[in-house]
Formats: sequence, structure tokens, C-alpha cells
Amino acid sequence: MRIRSRPVALARLWAVPGLLLAVLGLLLGLLLVACSAPGSAGSAAPTASSASTPAPARSFIAAADAAAIVLAQDPRFSGIGARDPRMVGQGSWYEVTRAGAGWRVTVQVGWGDCPAGCINRHTWEYVVGFDGAVSKIGETGDQLAAASGPPASEPAASSQPSPTAGGSGAPPVPIPSSGGPWLVGVATAGPVCPVERIPPDPVCAPRPVVGATIVVLDRGGREIARATTGADGTYRVAVSAGSVRVQAAPVTGLMGTPAPIDAVVPAGSGAWLRVDMAYDTGIR
Repeated sequence: MRIRSRPVALARLWAVPGLLLAVLGLLLGLLLVACSAPGSAGSAAPTASSASTPAPARSFIAAADAAAIVLAQDPRFSGIGARDPRMVGQGSWYEVTRAGAGWRVTVQVGWGDCPAGCINRHTWEYVVGFDGAVSKIGETGDQLAAASGPPASEPAASSQPSPTAGGSGAPPVPIPSSGGPWLVGVATAGPVCPVERIPPDPVCAPRPVVGATIVVLDRGGREIARATTGADGTYRVAVSAGSVRVQAAPVTGLMGTPAPIDAVVPAGSGAWLRVDMAYDTGIR
């Protein structure tokens, strides 16, 4: 009996350690799985305080806002419009370009035969940051004629008679000292004679156009004023300072209607700008 029971006892002794190893292996596997699971103590789960948050977006001012900030720096900039390469003789203008972390704003005032390029010029340079901070970085050019405001520019366009501003020629009608600025001019029709004569014959001078409608538009194409020419072909109408377009309506009996004229009206209640309109009679 002892000889037969010895192998059974030995088998039991070997079976117990194997069972223990199997149990220990299972426990070790469960522990590894628990440590690697999301939110376990062994992992660094992101929290509201440790998670990265995007930086708040910065608000940058636009080029138009930068221009408005600069134009408000000096009352002499009143009525100055943006530079228009298509406008002939635009003596006074502003221009905005990118400059690092902001905008560079250039303001120029020109006077003295601006249809030919302006004899005199005065220029200011400003930098406006994206946050709206403004600083003047330079000022050069000819000395300004008056402390109250810049000399009026003299813009012109097309083949029409060149517009002239206050101080550069006599107005065709009396100019009130207040209520303006004023837009004035004369509407004429020519030629009157079929052959040009040298020296010019006063009889062949262009004749005034009576009852012509003169319409004034702003830069956006909206009508801001209109006038009707009198017996001598003259007109006068109060307008706002700044860039305008002057156009004449067709007149019965005249073949050609004047081309529109772009101009810049100077600022000031007694300031004025002359823009003449030339109709075509069709006589050749």
C-alpha cells in the first residue's frame, strides 16, 4: 500500500506549485491591463487645467480704418480722398500700404498747376499698428501757404477745360463767404464757325448753353447735387468737400454731351472749384 500511494502523493506535491504559478500569472496579466487602461492611476489623463487651449484671436484693423485714423490727426486733411491713378491732376490724396505689424499711411497735398503734375507738394508719413496706435514718422515738402488748411489742389480729367480751384483764377459767378464749398462753372457749345480763324474771331467764340443740367456725384456714384445753367451758361451749387464726378445732361439741338469730369473739391465754407463743361455743336 505504501508503494502504490507514494506516486500519488508526489503528483499532488507537483500539482500545487503549478496551480500557484497559473494563478499568479493571471493576476499579473489583470494588473497590467488595469494599469494601461485610460483613466487609471498609472496614466496621465488630461485635465481641464493641463489641457492646452487655443490662444484668443487678435482683432486687426483694416486699411480703411487706418486711413480714417490718420485723416483725423490733422484738420488740414479734411476732404482728402484715396489716391486714384486714373484721375488726372489729383494733387491731394492718401495711400495705405502694409508695413510690418500695421499699415503705412501717406498723405500728400499738392498745389500749383496740378493738371501738369503739381508745382508744390507737402507729404506726411504715418504708421498705424494693427491695434490702432498711430505715430507720425516723417513730414517733408514745400511750406504750406496757410496754417488753417492746405492749398487747394487743381485736379482735371479728359479733354474738358481744366477745373480750377479758389485762388488760381477768377470764378465765373460770385462766391458767397459761407454755405459752401461751392462748385461753379460755365457750359459752352462749339465750334460756332465751320472754319477756325487766325487771329480768332470773337463771333466764332463758343456760345453759352442755357438750361443745361449739371449733376454732381460722389465717389460711390450717388447724386449729391445738381444745378441748371443760366442765360450766360454759368452755374453754382453747394457740395461737400472731397472727390466728386461732374457730368452734364444732354441738351436738345447739341450733338455731343460733355464727358464726365472727376475733381476734388477743397474744404471750407467759402472754398470753390470751377469745372467748365463743353458741348459739341456738330458744326464742321
